[in-house]
Parts: sequence; structure tokens; C-alpha cells
Amino acid sequence: MMFLLIPFTLSLIFSSSNALDFCVGDLSAPQGPAGYSCKKAEEVTANDFVFSGLRATGNTSNFFKVALTPAFSSQFPGVNGVGMSVARVDYPVDGRAPMHTHEATEVFVVIRGTFYAGFISSTYKFYSKTINEGDIIAFPPGLMHFQINLSKSPALAVSFYSSESPGIYIMDNAWFANDLSTDILQKTTFLDPDQIKKLKGLLDFCVGDLNTPQGPAGYSCKNPEAVIVDDFIFSGLRVAGNTSNLTNSVVTPVFSTQFPGLNGLGISLARLDMAIGGWAPMHTHPGASELFVVIQGTIRAGFISSTNKVYIKTLEEGDVMVFPQDLMHFQFNVGKSPALAFASFSKASTNIYSMDNAWFANDLPVDILQKTTFLDPDQIKKLKGVFGDFCVGDLGAPQDPAGYSCKKAEAVTVKDFVFSGLSVAGNTSNVMKAAVTPAFSTQFPGINGLGVSLARLDLAVGGQTAMHTHPEGT
Repeated sequence: MMFLLIPFTLSLIFSSSNALDFCVGDLSAPQGPAGYSCKKAEEVTANDFVFSGLRATGNTSNFFKVALTPAFSSQFPGVNGVGMSVARVDYPVDGRAPMHTHEATEVFVVIRGTFYAGFISSTYKFYSKTINEGDIIAFPPGLMHFQINLSKSPALAVSFYSSESPGIYIMDNAWFANDLSTDILQKTTFLDPDQIKKLKGLLDFCVGDLNTPQGPAGYSCKNPEAVIVDDFIFSGLRVAGNTSNLTNSVVTPVFSTQFPGLNGLGISLARLDMAIGGWAPMHTHPGASELFVVIQGTIRAGFISSTNKVYIKTLEEGDVMVFPQDLMHFQFNVGKSPALAFASFSKASTNIYSMDNAWFANDLPVDILQKTTFLDPDQIKKLKGVFGDFCVGDLGAPQDPAGYSCKKAEAVTVKDFVFSGLSVAGNTSNVMKAAVTPAFSTQFPGINGLGVSLARLDLAVGGQTAMHTHPEGT
């Protein structure tokens, strides 16, 4: 039996000659909530209004035993802006589309086979029906619904949607295919922790697609057909990191951005190399606990609890220390040789939130830092120079005892670090027969906060400088 399926919407037969007939999606432009920008009319061809991708059977070799082949605006730019789209859905024997929703109404048409299908209303009433070839069922927008193949052979359906980009929001994936913690899921779904862990494991993996944006739950899953064994292997920890830096230490991260196979698995790790005297300054890992294992050397490590109690211990090779989630902690090499450690984190993608960088490696004004940290302005200026690379003085701001506020980084140019005023001899036609040409932060804003300045001193024959001092400066 064959069906010619022609969904349509009512429109005016007679329209203005100035009306926009269509808006074929420009797939090179970003997709917004209203769809894609329109492709230039002169570039539109008949092919933009034809999609042949529904001819082939989809690959149902997956956990859910279903394959959806969409003809949404991303695949079929001709439907952009028309408010409707279509998809082919293939089901093997015992295949099912698990509980899911769309941001659109779905009209589900059985082409071949027998299905048990249904949905749950917003008043939690359950509507279900066994449907056969030629039957149609409608699923209202945003309501959870499902389909199960009851046939003893593969089944086929075609779904029409009231949106060109309806999306597919699968409940199982939303709950279990990410690093949402078991305890939060247990509290918000009332499922047993063992059940949650089982279902998180059943989805096998979600190798991160690094071509998609990273959200709070990680990356979108890479197409299973594109996953290879190398996605589950990372060799970047073989080589010692370069410890030639301020802290004489370096972290080599293995988060989902570096190792997409970790995406959604709720774990990551890092290598920490520390030269003699090296240290990892006070820091946290937002949302993640850390297990720290000493591989080589002697490391003194500790953390500060939320009650401000300090827990500190000297660790030897083979020792393990845990740093609870979000607490400030540190490590430093107290041995007489380089040290090596590996750290594991309870998230697939965390970061290193250094207190020093948070305070000093930016343009947060000195006066605000002084008021909120109680540090002396001179100390703040010094550390901004250390951690922030530089603090070019903003000469449009008032000068305080600690210097000028930092100029915005994007406004800094190479000229801020060059001063040519010392090339010209000063005018010594004065009673002292001497001239001082200063290169202080007022004249040379690039040295602001660096704790050093200079001047040119010109002395004529018989010239002299009177008795003087340089307050607070050598």
C-alpha cells in the first residue's frame, strides 16, 4: 500500500506582489530561535525545495532501537520559516521511541507495521492506542509521548511537525546521559540511587562532539557511527610539563575538551609536575571534588574547610588525599627532587579557579580589591604586576599612593611600554646647573605597578643636585 502524504496550512489565495514567498535557510549563518536568515533570492534553486534523504532506511543499531531521519530546516533549508517539517522513523523488531517531547505538535503516520503509542497530558492523564498501517495519532506540543513497535517485523512511520525545527528532548538522555550527580537526580526524581547509576551506565557513553558548544552538562554526543577507539584514549600525560614559570609547576588537564571520551562520564583527571620548590597556589575546582595521588617525590598538601579549619599533611609516593568539592586547597613540593602527581575530578569538565588570578590577573580596580580583601594597595599593585603581566596606568584616573588604576587591557598598545623622553638633554640653565627628566608612571604608564622607575640627570660644568630624598623609593 502506498500513501501520498501532503500536510498543508491554510493561506490566502491572493497575496500581495510584495509578499515574501519563501525564506530558504542560509545554513552558513547561525540558527536563531526564529530559524535561519534567508538565503539570497538569486542563489535559490529548485533543489532547495526538495529533500531526498527520507528514501533510505535509518540505522537502528543503537540502545533505543530506533532511527529518526529528520528533514528539519538544518537538513532541508527549504522549510525554513514555513512552520512545519517532517521526519522518517524506522523501528526494528521490539524497537521503541522512548518518552520524549518536541517544541511542536507531532502528527505520527504509520506507513508499515503496528505500534502502541501514547502521551501524557498536563493533567497527567494517559492516552494510548494500538495503531496500524494508515492510522494517524497526534501528540500535542511539549507533552511526553512514545511509540513501541508491536510487529514481528521492522516498522516504518513518518512524522510531521508544526515547526521547521521541533527538537527532540528525550527524558532518559536528559536525566542519565550527562554528569548530573546521582544525589541530585535521586532527590529530584525519587529514583533509587542504584537505578540511576544503572541507567547512566546503560547509555554506554556520550563521546563529546567538540564542534558543538559546551553547555553545563557537557558537549552534545558525537554520532555513534563516527566514534572510534581513539576517542577513548588520551596519550597527553606521557610527557612532563614545562615548570619554567612563576610557581615552578604545571598542570596538564585531561578534561572532556582534551579527551572527548570522558564527556558525560562524571570524571576527569590531570597531571601535576612540580620542580624543586614548586607549588600549586590556593585554588578550587568549581563543582568538583579531587582525588590527589602522589606518584613521585614528597608533597605537602592541604585544604581549608568552610569553617576555616585547615587540614594539611605531608604526602609520600603512593599516598592519596581527597579535596572536597569547592574548598580552597594547595600543594607544594617539599622534597629534594622534582615531584609528580595525578589528580582525578568528579566532573568530566571542571576548571582551576586560582585565587591569585581571580584577584590580580584582571582589571579589577585597586580600591575595590583593597576594600574587599583588606590587602594594602602597594601589595595589590605588586601582585597585579606579577599575575596580571602588567597594569598600564590609566592617566585619566586619579593617582593614589599605590599608583594609577589599570588601563583596560583591550586599550593597551605597544606604545604604552616605550618611553623616548630620555633621549634629549635637559635644560641646565638654572641655579643648580642641573636637570632631571623623570620617567615615572605619570610620564611612562607602562611601569605603573611594577615597582621601578628611572630618570635622566644632566649636570652642566659645576652643576650639582641639592640634598634630597626619594620617599619610599631606593
